[in-house]
Amino acid sequence: MLEKFADMELQYLGETIWLPETKLGDYIGSGNGTITGDDLAGDVKWSLFENQAPDVCDFTLLGTINDAEGTEHGFEILGYSAHEPDTRTWRLSAGIRFASRMSGEKFPATGVVTGVFESESQTHRYELFRNAG
Repeated sequence: MLEKFADMELQYLGETIWLPETKLGDYIGSGNGTITGDDLAGDVKWSLFENQAPDVCDFTLLGTINDAEGTEHGFEILGYSAHEPDTRTWRLSAGIRFASRMSGEKFPATGVVTGVFESESQTHRYELFRNAG
């Protein structure tokens, strides 16, 4: 069973702010945002890579989260997004891995991400889940 542990909202900035060395797919863009949750909260910086197709894209979203204590947490989201017909919305399902998770952290090493990208507002809204129990 899965339990939600955080919400992530990302805004596309239309400029390259961070281009990591490891990537899958073509570079699409970068931005910033926030993550909010009891066990993980902070500012997000990210870059998106996709293998684009008309209806379904596979993507990699790489980023970092800077929490209130000043610790940087790297993450990688790998998944698929599907275009909703007659809309400017893409729905996604993906896995997330926290590359810099330290022993004793309350957030998981891996999890599941679901959400939407609204191309009109250039906003990503995701919910992050972990295994319960």
